Amino acid sequence: MTLGRVFKIIRSYSNLRIILLTLISLLILFNVHPVSGQMLQVDAWTNKGGQGTNNLNGGTYHLGEVVTIYCSVSSAVDRLVVTIYKPDGSVLTLYDGAWPRGIFQKSGIAGYPLGKRRVICQAWKGNLSMSDEVDYDVIACPAHSFYLGVEIKVLNDEDLELMGWLRPEDASWDDFVNLCWNGYPGKDYYINDYLKSRLLYPMFDIRRATIKGSGLDNSRQRVWLKLKVKFKDLSRSDYELKILRFRDPIKSAGRGFVDEIHLTSFKDIWKANPSPSHRTDKSVDWINRNMASAPLDYKVYLYAIVSLRVRVEGIPPDMQVSVSIDGRDVGSIKSGEIIEEELLGEEHMIEVKPELIQYSNDTRYRCERRLIHISGPGEVIFKYRREYKVILSSSKAGLTIDGIHYDPSSLPFKSWWEEGSIHKVIADEAKTEQVSNVKRMIFQFSKWSDGYSSRVREIQVSGPIRLSATYNSVTQYYVNVESKYGRAVGGGWYNEGEEACIGLKGVESEDGIIFVPITKVERVVFQGWTGDLVTSASKKCIKVDSPKSIVATWRKQYFLTITSEHGIAYGSGWYYDGEQAKVSIRPTTVYTADKRTRYTFDGWTGDYSSAERVYDRRE
Repeated sequence: MTLGRVFKIIRSYSNLRIILLTLISLLILFNVHPVSGQMLQVDAWTNKGGQGTNNLNGGTYHLGEVVTIYCSVSSAVDRLVVTIYKPDGSVLTLYDGAWPRGIFQKSGIAGYPLGKRRVICQAWKGNLSMSDEVDYDVIACPAHSFYLGVEIKVLNDEDLELMGWLRPEDASWDDFVNLCWNGYPGKDYYINDYLKSRLLYPMFDIRRATIKGSGLDNSRQRVWLKLKVKFKDLSRSDYELKILRFRDPIKSAGRGFVDEIHLTSFKDIWKANPSPSHRTDKSVDWINRNMASAPLDYKVYLYAIVSLRVRVEGIPPDMQVSVSIDGRDVGSIKSGEIIEEELLGEEHMIEVKPELIQYSNDTRYRCERRLIHISGPGEVIFKYRREYKVILSSSKAGLTIDGIHYDPSSLPFKSWWEEGSIHKVIADEAKTEQVSNVKRMIFQFSKWSDGYSSRVREIQVSGPIRLSATYNSVTQYYVNVESKYGRAVGGGWYNEGEEACIGLKGVESEDGIIFVPITKVERVVFQGWTGDLVTSASKKCIKVDSPKSIVATWRKQYFLTITSEHGIAYGSGWYYDGEQAKVSIRPTTVYTADKRTRYTFDGWTGDYSSAERVYDRRE
């Protein structure tokens, strides 16, 4: 509703009551020829009629319409006077002065007072005087107020149709159409000046729109304008959250209020403020009865909205991180600050960047969870943990860190450990580097670089860590001990300067002889050690100062058995392979007890045959 109730058109033009015509242009035409046989002809007319001498019908003009007055003279005159006589008795002289042959022309705006005007055009040339006149009428639109309505159609998430309309009050529809719409202020005023510029555009703060149509609705006796707009081109509204906001510009200006607002949506409407006069799932209506109860601001939520608070903890006070919601950047915050957002829908993904803040070369901050999913309103806290750089190395051997073994080739171990975390580190006890088949280097754990002596340690992180396991080196030589018989002992790896004791096992000893039986009549006898150890002793200790190779030597022996049924046979025993054995028998003649029988040595049989009583043989 606009004042009349609020507003009267007539007041907008009160400044026209004194001046009838505001002069717009002056045009002189020199191509008009006088009628043949006459010395001077004068003709007055308007742009709506009256051309021709004595033709008074200059037409009818609406208040505010442009009026053009013409006065032609057939030849140059000494004086031309063009005068308008108004219905209130006032006189307006448009021109007074000499004029060449041609047409005088002036334009202006039809103003107050309303009624018929007479235009007299009089010319003098010498003693000759001629004149002509024309009449025109000025009428006006009657004072009226508006009943205002706005219809909103939400077509989809992107597009809307907005229609503003007005119905004149305090004037009949016919008078409004004839005198106001077709007259002054005219349809451009109602469509563009009022419905577009004073109602719809400021109501929604429209940046861009397309006019879909406008005109008169005679059946409903109203003037309408329809726009198609993009949701994102409504500056008052929230395109991302699909919140439609609009403000009554008529009430805001103190000129009245919008009487009706109707909104329909392609989807169910979640919420509308203030409470509408009527609503369904997909429509809301506000019917306003008076200015006091008519709302100023309106808000329509097409989708459910959740309120979210985002905080960050644990980062240094001089650092900040950026927060995005569903891929949309919403700003940066420091520790302790809060971002508050209203979000479209209930399911959202909140992300913070960067996940890692490199604060210095050996200190950084890592976010526990850089992505957090929410399913409703609430508070999201991104927590950062301080981490310190860790470098663990070993001079020679490997390390086992939190149960994972790292070979020397994969060291140093570099990582970042969270402040307060506890880690178990074990240095390998020793490491062997093989120089050759008979020489090697042994590296034995000594201590950690911080002086800690145990190779097994637990570390609680409170700052950057740089530790190295140190090792002492020992040279070892291989002592190779071999024996074809029995089992040689004492061979193996020895530290440089260490004593190695060489010996035999699996042997027998008899009368100081070390031997290994092969059969009852065959054995090998230990002769001594050769190589890097030369001795006949079966057991010997030596200092290891280089690689050693020691071999046991053996000599084979056979057992010689000498037997005889009579007398005594000599020469039985063990003989080395190749040794000379001497066998004999005594006496060579043996008598029986009764002396009546005797036995005389006849020779040797068995592995040797001979008649000699004494025999030397090399085995």
